[in-house]
Amino acid sequence: MLKPPRELPFKVLYLITFTLLVFLLRFQQPYQVQFMPRIILLTDFDETLTHNDTTPILARAAYALRPENDQPTHPWEWYEKMWVDDFAIVSASFPSETRKSFQDEEKFAGLVRGVEEASLRRVEDGGVFHGMQHKKLIREAYKNNGCMMRSGWRDVFDKVSRQGGRTAIISAGWSREWIEYCLGKPEDVEVYANEMLTGPDDKLTGYINRTGLNGGGLWNSIDKRDYVRWIVGQEKQKGNEVLVIYVGDSPMDLFAIYEADLGLLGKAFQRGLMELQGRGRDHCLRLRNGRKLENGLILSKDDHYGDKICGEHPGL
Repeated sequence: MLKPPRELPFKVLYLITFTLLVFLLRFQQPYQVQFMPRIILLTDFDETLTHNDTTPILARAAYALRPENDQPTHPWEWYEKMWVDDFAIVSASFPSETRKSFQDEEKFAGLVRGVEEASLRRVEDGGVFHGMQHKKLIREAYKNNGCMMRSGWRDVFDKVSRQGGRTAIISAGWSREWIEYCLGKPEDVEVYANEMLTGPDDKLTGYINRTGLNGGGLWNSIDKRDYVRWIVGQEKQKGNEVLVIYVGDSPMDLFAIYEADLGLLGKAFQRGLMELQGRGRDHCLRLRNGRKLENGLILSKDDHYGDKICGEHPGL
């Protein structure tokens, strides 16, 4: 059996974040805090809760389920290469050294969304997921180490739930049902993701639901940001004081992190953020008080919590 790489468990990363939060609230601002706000824990799925990117695993499971004389138009590697080529073109048209402000990053994210949409259309037109039962696809993907979950995630979610908090996964993945299956379909965890469409014959049509919050699906960091705002808006309508924690691993989580009070970033995202911070002071993103971890970085954005992260920062 394939063994996952040795990394700091998700549970440990979260508990460090939670401990920092309690310290900041109880000791740095004791005269302001009368109670703990409701914790809203929001996380990415692929490579945040899992050790692996599960989208290619779903795709390869689809190929395995189809007979040899009824394969999709192209091998899966072709679709991956087309995405890489498209992304390279977009990146060359708006290179990182020219993106000097947060608005530039938002514009670039919009261009990347076009890459994702074009990739999805190719997958749909090629019939990669057409004609099979969704549950069979999920079981096929799962049995081949499709969901290598990080240790401790269930304990963390339970802790938030016991304290009256709210937990949700916000993923640009292609199947909400797949994510729920990997999690064991817990009732206390909300999952927001795209979904494969099923026809009246109970078989997949080959198309992906594009509903989302804005009628266009959930494909990039801007879409994730909109879901964070929507969830926080629900809580505020109920009159709840909240503290939002977002956990992510890649630039796909950048704008969602921007909406959170505390962010926990994977090491790959940490490197990307530091490179982004070095391009100009407009990239401060209101994120403050960086704390280095073995496999990531804790960030908070409250003025009381520390110094801005801009360019070189002694805490990093």
